[in-house]
Amino acid sequence: MFRLRLFGGVALEGPSGPATGRVVQRRRLGLLALVAGAPDGVISRDKLIAYLWPELETSRARHLLSDALYVLNKALAPGALVAAGDDVRLNPRLVWADVRSFQELLARGALAQAVELYRGPFLDGFFVGGSGDFEEWAEAKRQEYDREFRKAVETLACAAEAATDFPGAARWWERLARHDPYDAALALRVLRAQAAAGDAQGALRSDRARRELIRREFGAEPEDEATAFARELRSTVPAAPPAEPAPEPAGAVGAAARANEPPGVTPVRPRWRRPALAGAALLATLLAVVPLAHERPPVGARRIVLAPLIGSDATLALAIREALRAELEARPEIRVLGEGQLQETMRLMLLPEDTLVTPAIALEIARRRGLPLAISGSVLPLGRQLQIVVQLLDARTETSLRTLVARPAGEEEVIPAIARLGAGLRAQVLDVPEERLTPLPAVTTRSLEALRGYALARQQIGRLQWDSALAQLEAGLVHDSLFALAHYHVADLHWWKDRQRRSEHHLSKAYELRHRLPPRERLVIQARYEHLVRDRPDSALAYWELLARSFPEEPLAFEGLRWAHRSLGDWPAMAAASEAAYQQDSSALMPYFYDRTQILLARGDTAGAFDFARSMAGRYPFAVAHARYHWALQRQDWPAALQFSDGVESYAWPFRHIALLGAGRIAEAARLLEQMRAALEESSMQYLPRALLLQARLEPALGGSLEYARELNRAALEWTRNADLSAAACARLSERIADAAARAGDPATIAAVRRLIFEKDGGRALPSFRLALLTVEASAAFARGDMRAAAELASQAWPGMFLGRSVATVVLLEADARAALGERHSADSLYRAVLTRGAFVDGEPETLAVLQALTRRYLTRAAQ
Repeated sequence: MFRLRLFGGVALEGPSGPATGRVVQRRRLGLLALVAGAPDGVISRDKLIAYLWPELETSRARHLLSDALYVLNKALAPGALVAAGDDVRLNPRLVWADVRSFQELLARGALAQAVELYRGPFLDGFFVGGSGDFEEWAEAKRQEYDREFRKAVETLACAAEAATDFPGAARWWERLARHDPYDAALALRVLRAQAAAGDAQGALRSDRARRELIRREFGAEPEDEATAFARELRSTVPAAPPAEPAPEPAGAVGAAARANEPPGVTPVRPRWRRPALAGAALLATLLAVVPLAHERPPVGARRIVLAPLIGSDATLALAIREALRAELEARPEIRVLGEGQLQETMRLMLLPEDTLVTPAIALEIARRRGLPLAISGSVLPLGRQLQIVVQLLDARTETSLRTLVARPAGEEEVIPAIARLGAGLRAQVLDVPEERLTPLPAVTTRSLEALRGYALARQQIGRLQWDSALAQLEAGLVHDSLFALAHYHVADLHWWKDRQRRSEHHLSKAYELRHRLPPRERLVIQARYEHLVRDRPDSALAYWELLARSFPEEPLAFEGLRWAHRSLGDWPAMAAASEAAYQQDSSALMPYFYDRTQILLARGDTAGAFDFARSMAGRYPFAVAHARYHWALQRQDWPAALQFSDGVESYAWPFRHIALLGAGRIAEAARLLEQMRAALEESSMQYLPRALLLQARLEPALGGSLEYARELNRAALEWTRNADLSAAACARLSERIADAAARAGDPATIAAVRRLIFEKDGGRALPSFRLALLTVEASAAFARGDMRAAAELASQAWPGMFLGRSVATVVLLEADARAALGERHSADSLYRAVLTRGAFVDGEPETLAVLQALTRRYLTRAAQ
């Protein structure tokens, strides 16, 4: 039997050892992977052709497929691959495949045996050149197997915990944490299981190892729930004496590696050519003769890309490239892109380490780094001579400016030849007019077109051109469907437009791709996933803070901090993060303007707020009117708010409606609301339900129509049911519907809100929904006249916070319940809290302003 291992790489082994020769050619191994990974091990010829030879004519591709099947059957065993009609299948009696066995064991419920087969990502490090379709298929399967592996291990760990087998649970959680060592939630499960097993010292060792890993990767200390748990555990556990290092048994590493392989399998690993002695000797000579300049380049120095030279002798090519680098940097006006930056850029391009850097790749590296010039070349034997060819390339025009050739006859002539080449390149570089290019964002994608679209989309997002940005990003995903940061921003834009299902789809896709990303991008995606999908802004905040400490130049870190702080109600921290994001990336204008204006007004610095708004008016046309309108809201100056509302946005209805309600002019507000309902009926933005709920809240309070209030509440409920909202958005609207329904005496609508929350939550118990349910229950008690229960439930609900929550709504619910109970002192204290800036945090400043006006009227009437 032959054995095919596809987890953790590719390995094919037969009874006599590893397979060699034509059978291990990449497309033939890819064919085996396609058949083994297909459902039931059966795949059509057409699909095989589409994945492996997409660029060829059908007749030519079918011939190559038949040839591949012949070679594989001859090398493995007759009938190893069975072609029946248009289908091809793998004969499991002749070829054992780990992926097939993995699936069969999962189906039988043999989870422990199944996860033992999973030794790493599917087809890790394996690719088929020239076939993007194959790579997309492999990535999709990689994610599928990853999910199944995670689910199996989680099931085993939870089963062990349920059986109080905490040592076993710890081992399973450790297995999963090794798979994703940066996941704070997994780290916490490991520590808790180890502590429950009585191995507190082991838990502390796990914490130290994780912190060291994060320090090494990100240059910062983690601050999350796992760290807090370890800190608390450390305070209760005496320090362990230092252990003597145990000698490692001979061959332990090899034995462990062999224990992790299925029987009879040896991985197919690349065979590296032994460097020629002449090349190694020349490298030493060059390093001794030609000093390499690594000091910081002077200001204004021309930076260029010097690509790795192509050559059959890798050591010789490296030697000549290092000497050429030194020759170029002999002039202080020239500096070559650092090796670390070069390798980082190639990793972002998803290029394998052994990629031959052609002129096209060298040009792309230059364009990504914003450098106008690149040098590409080769070192090849030419009879008894050596031929060195170098090209100076212009990244702006994608043309060759000059090609230089040297043919040294012996090693003693190599250094003079390099000196001549270096002098020629230096003269040409310094003669090219200096013109800087704008560097492209340093994000992972193989496609230059996708990267250019991404850069443009980031600018458009800052200008609020969301539709254009979305089109650019989605076009980029056509070029590279595995572009994780494009998925991330598409998710954000759909979230802004209240398309939560699409948002979660793209963000989950980015989350599944995170294992192939560098640490910076991985943290960005992890943080936003925690916030938007898991509804955990507190957990997201820990990731954003780690990102900001590790990569202080990354604007996405501060954009993320802004949203997390806003969701948690920390307005000063939100404003500081917003300003930091704007300083890093001036495209983040709108949130920076909004946050700074609000903070200046909150501090009472009206002149500063207006001056700042005037300074922004050139880029944000509504800046001055926006600042004046919110100044009027804070002062409860409703005539001024009405005056300034017309210039706040491109359409002023919602802002004028708020001002009319604040002024107590509910009949006028109702007429304007009906115009809004007709105009905004098809809009997915939340202006309409918010206006419906404010009107519904004030109708009973100001002597309006109870029936009209109930109709508005039901319309808002129907809008919310049909909308595709995030958990926080659905929760904040649900709270206000329930509260307004309680005021209008409509328990049926409150019951419908309760059902809606359970339906939208879908058993996930998301934090925003859990908090909203407390408010709904308080509203239900209020509607049935149980003011004691209403007051107690509301008092539990209002100290919490989520994005955009109208906390004043819940505070007034408790206040009115206590007033009904005759608890005047407690009720008045809550009413004053609504009127006192800073008494609590509210996520809806416009709603808060209207409720403050309502509260003043109530207190005035009570005093009379």
